Amino acid sequence: MTIPIPNLLGGNGSSINLWGAVVGNFLNLTDVQNFPVLLHYHGFLRDSNGTVTLFDPPGSTDTEIPPVGAINDEGSVTGDFWVCNKDQSACTAHGFIRRHDGKYISFDVEGAGSDAYSGQGTFPQSINALGEVVGYYVDVNDVGHGFVRDIGGAVTSFDIPTVCTTSTPPEDCAYEGTYPDSINNLGTVTGAYFGEDGLPHSFWRTVDGSTKRFDLEKAGYSTYPSAINDLGVIAGFVYDSNFAVHGFYALPR
Repeated sequence: MTIPIPNLLGGNGSSINLWGAVVGNFLNLTDVQNFPVLLHYHGFLRDSNGTVTLFDPPGSTDTEIPPVGAINDEGSVTGDFWVCNKDQSACTAHGFIRRHDGKYISFDVEGAGSDAYSGQGTFPQSINALGEVVGYYVDVNDVGHGFVRDIGGAVTSFDIPTVCTTSTPPEDCAYEGTYPDSINNLGTVTGAYFGEDGLPHSFWRTVDGSTKRFDLEKAGYSTYPSAINDLGVIAGFVYDSNFAVHGFYALPR
């Protein structure tokens, strides 16, 4: 199925909900693209009837839709958007929720850095049926930390403890830390964290804040969880010691 978008330069679908509504990104031929520094992405939403809505949060220079879990069954969408100065030499990255009625909520997690070009900012990754959002933020040391935002707007940040998540991380910790990917309707979160070996490993976090780490048997190099369902089954992929990619699903205990 092709989604008709005027002046389309390219795009991709990212997530689909129970009712068949699809959300994703696209590039427009009429926009000035600052390639390869910054591409001017927009969001699109195709509902179950085939109606396509193009959208950007107010003030957005670039709208990013995460690859899994970006839309819930109510039709609310989450992601991040960049706000840049006129010549795009400086940008900040913020989180957003586009509610099913088309209204926007923007937010920043306390402690997020302000240099989006360095990877800093607030980056939601998934929204559940209750409207709870999980994602990560990157601080001024370029280290990632997890967060959960509840439907009332309260944000809880968390880390899988490593040497890089301390208040004064070593200089070689850039782009390491905690990176959640998915939240189910019970509030259980899964994602990846970078350990002392500098490699990504898996974790899940229950609604009471307790966490557990795990790796798959074939994960010679890394483990990347991508999604978790309401039964607690986690899906993702691993790189083995030969850098071959394998998919997995697991029910951690």
